[in-house]
Amino acid sequence: MSFSKSSTPALDKAEAYAEAPLVTSRSLPGQPAQTGDWARAALPLTCAMALALLAPAWSAYLLDLVVKIMILSIFALSLQLLVGARGS
Repeated sequence: MSFSKSSTPALDKAEAYAEAPLVTSRSLPGQPAQTGDWARAALPLTCAMALALLAPAWSAYLLDLVVKIMILSIFALSLQLLVGARGS
């Protein structure tokens, strides 16, 4: 069994960036919403509404716990933006 190199020449970094599109259809402002966009927003909006409607019925301990969790989640998201780590 013999392994051969690819028939296409390897691109150097500058050529690879030259071929990549700078602006994609998802990055353009003012584009109409796609079909599945509302489904992605449904779960967070439902959770926010449930928190807002159920908060008066909670005890002081539970309300304080939820507020601390929200504050820490905002901190975690801001740290993610500052560090710039990307997942694959």
